[in-house]
Amino acid sequence: MGKLKVMPILIFVVAALGDAGYLGSITAGAAPIGEHTSIVMTAEEVVIELRVLDITEGDWSSTRYYATITADFLFTNTGEADTVYTYIPVSVMTIFVSVLYGAVDMDVPLENPRVLVDGEPVEVYKLCVGNFDESVLEGGTWEEFAERALPLFDEQPENGEPFYFRRYFAGVEEHWDKIAHRADALLAYWEVTFEAGETKLVEYVQEFDLTSDYGEQVFRLTYPLFTGAGWRGDIGYGRVTVLPGEGCDWNDLRYYTGLHLPLPSEEEDHRFSLNEGITGHEGFNRCNLAGYRGGSFDHALVWEFSDYEPHPGQISSYAFYPDIGDIGTYQYMLHGDYEDGFEESYDNPWDYSMIYLYLGKSPPGYFFSAAVEGVPLHDAPHGQPLGEGPEFRISFTQGASIIEREGNWAKVSYRNWDSDTTLEGWVDLVPVNSQGHVVPGLLPLPATYYE
Repeated sequence: MGKLKVMPILIFVVAALGDAGYLGSITAGAAPIGEHTSIVMTAEEVVIELRVLDITEGDWSSTRYYATITADFLFTNTGEADTVYTYIPVSVMTIFVSVLYGAVDMDVPLENPRVLVDGEPVEVYKLCVGNFDESVLEGGTWEEFAERALPLFDEQPENGEPFYFRRYFAGVEEHWDKIAHRADALLAYWEVTFEAGETKLVEYVQEFDLTSDYGEQVFRLTYPLFTGAGWRGDIGYGRVTVLPGEGCDWNDLRYYTGLHLPLPSEEEDHRFSLNEGITGHEGFNRCNLAGYRGGSFDHALVWEFSDYEPHPGQISSYAFYPDIGDIGTYQYMLHGDYEDGFEESYDNPWDYSMIYLYLGKSPPGYFFSAAVEGVPLHDAPHGQPLGEGPEFRISFTQGASIIEREGNWAKVSYRNWDSDTTLEGWVDLVPVNSQGHVVPGLLPLPATYYE
């Protein structure tokens, strides 16, 4: 990589002193292990209720945002009988840790998330996933290795294929330096059995800790929509509703976006309604979601869509912690290698369907470009581009400071390190494509605040 590419990396890290903070929980829509091409996701209703938790221990006190996520999915089996292992991710490898420390007590049912199938509770367990590396056999047999790793399936996967297994630490005792096989993520999984032509209502309820800065002044929640992958066709109908819960100050919701989704509606005096297919299922009244039906809330933020296939992402730290600078720095280098011809292709890890919420006492003041082609600078809100060349765009992973806001537009100051110039211009914070879906542009890069 050229020398000019080094300086922006350093600036990206410095500007992202929020880096890890408190990483918090991860979540996503329910996904299947493997492809089940006869099963359709007919409808989904997701409720994200934001809450405040006050913690006091001796002289120490903390006020944190957390959430209760209630997600219901109506599945219709259009083919023969089938059994599906369904999951949501609960932990993921990051650059800050070398092992999945949560991969213990794998044979003990989880209490968070709680899962109901047709209104009846089912057991949920932990499961590791990584790409299979055949070198772990070390000259031995698959059967010998399987006794150590406890794979979910009997068959040996091909080298590089997804590998699901139930014992992460190789020994009888849990040693951090000895693992059965490398894993990228820890999943919460459960079993759903479909008869031919049967419809199932699946609900998970997750108590969710938001990601925060070190000073616990800024909180973020990322909800990827991976739900279409692996099922047959598009999601028939979907809605994600964000509500203020106990202790939540709605004014703390300083920024939100839904990438590859239609624009949301922000509503006052919201009267809660639910999809009739879900409410009409015989198991619905036993689900936690039933407690929201007909409820009234002072505010709500609602994303609604139909016949929708999510723009797929990966189960990685980029999907669940998209605004942490130290993670983004690595992507800057990967994309630089691609531009310089050292790599044949590059996949933007921020280019996927997700809902992102930012809560704090002040709005974000620094953003970075999540668009590979860069974010164009304009002479005014809804105005003309400052120029045609790449020097008039905020380059991928590089950042800009907010000077002022006017609706969904912001005037920014941008230091272009390639041309060694500083530009001021207006950017659209919510760029929309021809389908009416928001596409990657600028995302917040939170600072760290110390009291």
